[in-house]
Amino acid sequence: MRSFFKRTRILNSKSSLKIIFNYLKTEIVIILILCFGTVLIYGILNKSLKNQIINVNKVLLQNTINSIEKEFSNMDELISLINSNPRVLRCMNAPLNLKNSDQNYNAYEVIKDLNTYVYSNRFVKGIHLFFDNDIIISNEYKTNYDFYFEHFDKSGYDVNSLISTYNHRKLVYAKDKEESMNKLYYANSLPVGNRKVWDVTAIIEIDMDVIASFLQSNLFTGTTEIFLLSSEQIPILKLNPIKENSEDMDEIKTIVKSKVLGWEIVSKIPQTEFEKKFMSIKSTIISILLFSLFVVLVFAVVFAYKHYRPIARLIGIVNDDGINVTNEGIFKHIEESMRKTINENKDLKHRVRKQTEYLTDNAVEKLLKKGIIMGNDTDEIIDMSDIKFKSAKLVVLSIKPFLSGAYINDYSDIINRIRKMLKQEQEGYVFYINESNISVLVEIINEQIFIPMEFGIRIVKMLDSLDIQSAVGIGGICHSVKDLNRSYKEALLSLNTLHKDRGEVILYNSIKNSMEIKTKYYYPISIEQEIINNVKAGNIEKVKALLEEVYSENFKEIQLSRQISRILIYNIVSTAMKIINDLKIDLEKFEDADILKQLYNAETVNSAYGSLISTYTIICRLVNKNKKSNNINMFENIRHYLIEEYNNPDISLTLIADRFNLSISYLSRFFKENAGINFNDYVQKLRIENAKQLFKESENILVEDVAAKVGYNNSGSLIRAFKKYEGITPGEYRTCLADN
Repeated sequence: MRSFFKRTRILNSKSSLKIIFNYLKTEIVIILILCFGTVLIYGILNKSLKNQIINVNKVLLQNTINSIEKEFSNMDELISLINSNPRVLRCMNAPLNLKNSDQNYNAYEVIKDLNTYVYSNRFVKGIHLFFDNDIIISNEYKTNYDFYFEHFDKSGYDVNSLISTYNHRKLVYAKDKEESMNKLYYANSLPVGNRKVWDVTAIIEIDMDVIASFLQSNLFTGTTEIFLLSSEQIPILKLNPIKENSEDMDEIKTIVKSKVLGWEIVSKIPQTEFEKKFMSIKSTIISILLFSLFVVLVFAVVFAYKHYRPIARLIGIVNDDGINVTNEGIFKHIEESMRKTINENKDLKHRVRKQTEYLTDNAVEKLLKKGIIMGNDTDEIIDMSDIKFKSAKLVVLSIKPFLSGAYINDYSDIINRIRKMLKQEQEGYVFYINESNISVLVEIINEQIFIPMEFGIRIVKMLDSLDIQSAVGIGGICHSVKDLNRSYKEALLSLNTLHKDRGEVILYNSIKNSMEIKTKYYYPISIEQEIINNVKAGNIEKVKALLEEVYSENFKEIQLSRQISRILIYNIVSTAMKIINDLKIDLEKFEDADILKQLYNAETVNSAYGSLISTYTIICRLVNKNKKSNNINMFENIRHYLIEEYNNPDISLTLIADRFNLSISYLSRFFKENAGINFNDYVQKLRIENAKQLFKESENILVEDVAAKVGYNNSGSLIRAFKKYEGITPGEYRTCLADN
């Protein structure tokens, strides 16, 4: 390295060694900052991970609390069901002289209901009802007090004291002598809300396995210790007890409390669960950090030396030139010199670009006028100007502006605006020929979106927005650079055939064979009839396809003249007016699409085509709307007929189809779509509802009479239908009416 310094004569400068050590010092400082940041981030991540563990564990414990609270809210609903059960009420209010057979039958019904409650609620293990008339009924048996306390009482708490006092949502904790887990009971006096007199005490045994499953499913890890404590801090459940002394262990403790029950869930996660992973990660990070320090330090020395070499050369150049610059001002002098060089380079590029544009425009102009200006070969012109065409299809437009005011001597703004329009769609060149001719050479890159006539119209409109009247002539499309002169001449000829002199766009092909084109456009009678039929059917997609076919045949292939195009548009509009008259559509409904204004006054083919699509879309929408309205009226007529004739035994799909002049298959599908159920179910339900009304109005009416009045041939048909749709027989329905 010293030999390098001697060769570059940098050691002769007093600041040379200082500069290289400043480079190296900067690299080392950056490395140390990165190391400190890594250690800091590791500490933050470590703490953040612990907080994340606590937050996630809280979410899990809160999910457990929410599940338990939800089950206890179901207990309140269960008590309400028992309180309103008519069989329980009979047992509660049963007289003392009631026969044993009746008493046992009623108790059997209560046992069945309690079994249903137990089976439908996984949180409930058993239900016991203690009546004040010395009867005890559970979901398994019926007995009296003496027999219960002698043989069945295994609850582990004082039942006598519990049933002798009023209870409301009371939780009772009891230790099971045979199991290690606590037992939990939910007690409530009946009737609910009567604190002075109660007839029954309902005691529900909670299934502790369900609570244990809630806790188990929300464990953070397999070794997490969980305590479930009551509001009096009585342990209810304990999962994964840690055998070691917990005081000697580091643990992450999380507590969540239920606002409804007052219970607490305490979670203890051993920190050893994560310490091994922490230590492994920590060791890996330190190893990588030390290795990175060594590698980065080596690279810092190498890059400091590498980056210093160009600086050394610059300093040597400054010293060789004999520039009187102090050591402290060397870098400032170099910076000023580089800035000056960059600015000079930018200025040179700008002048070269301007000159290149001028040469290119001049070369393109020579290509267009080749037939007028002789002496230069086409290939030579292209080689000298470095012109590169991206497309083999070219077309020339000649614009004749009628300037006044500020634009008389300044064409640059007009040319820039046209050039911007051209670059948005295609490639090409725009240049000034003379005061009455601005020419545009267009390279047609995308034929699908570029229509020369439409582009010429947009140029006229753009200039019109600047208060500049103009006309545009468009030559024919050529497929070779050698034919550009022909397209240019055709564009000039088009301008010579102007009718209005201003605001007109003339396509050369439209005037070349004008007599032949005037009588040819594509709109056969068969297409018109298809459009009419599909509009009346409301099929807008088919109508759009037919209009697209007409548009493609007339404007994408043969380029109709403006006059013939307008005749074609008038014929298509006449078709639309014919449809409107046939369907008797009110023209006032076309508030968003003024047909006469938008179609007859359309300035471009595309705008007229868009208006046609909008017009036919609105007509089809009105047709479909009328269809829907007719369907609603048809369904209402059928429904009213069924309400009037439901008691006719011969009512059927066939009868209704004949009456309303419909096919059976269509009527079946139509009825289900509008009613939501099939025809037979609708008639049966209508008859059943009227039968129920007759049973309500008369207690003594015979089933046979009701069947005849609602349209059944015999009582058996009524009974079967009643059982199918109501779930009970007419006799059972009468019994329910009598009980209520």
